Amino acid sequence: MSSADVDIRAVNSLVALFGAEKTGQHIRDFCSRVEELLPELAQIVSQGDLGELRRTAHDLNGTAGPLGFTGFSRLAESVERAVRDGNGELALSAAQELAPGYAAARDRLHGHFPDLVPGRGGP
Repeated sequence: MSSADVDIRAVNSLVALFGAEKTGQHIRDFCSRVEELLPELAQIVSQGDLGELRRTAHDLNGTAGPLGFTGFSRLAESVERAVRDGNGELALSAAQELAPGYAAARDRLHGHFPDLVPGRGGP
């Protein structure tokens, strides 16, 4: 499994339930939030702030999966779990993969849903 894994069916289900405009807005809002968090996340990792890392990973995990970012969600979950289990070194190492994992997943979803998911460069 890769952090770039995406769930096309989840996005299609959201579009069927809420429409393309609303689904796209939720995805774009999520992408904007993640892109705002990435510099903060880098600072959290460099400072070794495991409590803040766990909170951030938890927030990312809870939102990413339902929006189709399943691989990224699993990666955030692994960071959260590592902190919870007391394995700070593993958590910090895995957290460094969040930015490239997000970018890969975003790009893959953009390839399937160019009108819903921003490509490189953000919304």
